[in-house]
Amino acid sequence: MWVESKGALTVSNLVSQSNDFWGVVLKNNFSGSGSPQKVTVKGYAVVTDNGSTGLEVRSYGAIAINSASAIGNGASGPGTHGRGPG
Repeated sequence: MWVESKGALTVSNLVSQSNDFWGVVLKNNFSGSGSPQKVTVKGYAVVTDNGSTGLEVRSYGAIAINSASAIGNGASGPGTHGRGPG
């Protein structure tokens, strides 16, 4: 699952298993550091046995993850990239 937005992102109860490459990628860093937008993962995120990244979040704003489990992903499990204030 790959989600891109210029606004805030909120997702709930994600499961991504056995994909060839990415599990879940959430990006909302397109509006730049002058307009940071929040990313929220409610409930849970379970990402297992994906070929590369399990869960990746890129945002200039705050990143809030309630619960994440990443097992057996090729490159990395959960990864967050926050830039700028917030």
